[in-house]
Amino acid sequence: MKKRILSILLLCCMVLTMLPITASAAETGAMDNIPSSFDEEIDLVGRTSDINIKDSRTYYIYSSSNDPEWVWTKKIQINGKKAAPHIFLDNVNIQVKKDAKTPAIELHGKASAYLYFINRDSKLTGATGRAAIQKNRSEGQLCVQVMKDTTVTCQGGYKAAGIGGSWATRNIAESLFNLDMYGHGANMHFGSQTNPSLWSGTIIAKGGEVLLNTKATRLISRPTAEGPNEVLGVAVEDENGDELLIKANKGVLLASGIVLSLVCSFFGILA
Repeated sequence: MKKRILSILLLCCMVLTMLPITASAAETGAMDNIPSSFDEEIDLVGRTSDINIKDSRTYYIYSSSNDPEWVWTKKIQINGKKAAPHIFLDNVNIQVKKDAKTPAIELHGKASAYLYFINRDSKLTGATGRAAIQKNRSEGQLCVQVMKDTTVTCQGGYKAAGIGGSWATRNIAESLFNLDMYGHGANMHFGSQTNPSLWSGTIIAKGGEVLLNTKATRLISRPTAEGPNEVLGVAVEDENGDELLIKANKGVLLASGIVLSLVCSFFGILA
């Protein structure tokens, strides 16, 4: 009799585990669809201060301006390890000032964030040494999804990524040093595996310029079997007088020893 009762209880437990359950978006990660309403809606037009988010609610952040040249010069910061908000962005053009030492959107203090770019196109630009969308710590996660027929363009500031981390330097005396910069750029996810038909928009992430109109100190080349040397790149000095080695990925070397104009899509840092 006891065995029969135990068998019935075990069967009931198995049936219960097979029943469908309702899970919140925060438990399952990114949302598959756009909610019909949001916990908070914020129009950037007329907003004169940063947006600081420390919770896990849903936000609709947009611009009501129809002027394609209109920009907002403040930042959106998601702050704290308990923060994991779902932020839906529509027609957002954030261009922080070059000397602001801040990204356009920042995950700070081990925060997580789910960013959804919907409807109208958006553009984000980071300050000097900062990414457009910047994740400072390896803890937490960043998820970016873009709606079909929507484009988000992320332009990093000088030496910074479009999406990822700030300019990495261990020199605390450097003016662009970022104190909260441990494992930045890790644990980032893009697109949707569960609803790719909706989240199939375009993400354009551009790294910031490395150098512009900088004097080249020497040419880097190597001999080839055909005779003439192959140009690998140049050595240049940065604003602090430190030498950087620039590799020519493609394109034409226009000048050496005079003024060298570098374009990011053509050049990268030599390892």
